[in-house]
Amino acid sequence: MHKKPSPSHTPHLPAPVPPKPEVPRARLGALRRRPWSRAMKIGGVIVGVFLVLLIAVNL
Repeated sequence: MHKKPSPSHTPHLPAPVPPKPEVPRARLGALRRRPWSRAMKIGGVIVGVFLVLLIAVNL
């Protein structure tokens, strides 16, 4: 787990370990990226509305 010094020592451990984390990582990454982009868009809209409201109130 540190630097994979002896991959030949544990040939059956690294085989099942990498595929399992890789799949959830890819899924989590995709799921995280989508909400982040949505959150950024929603945040931008909210900020724009707030700025418009502030300007309208100030005027």
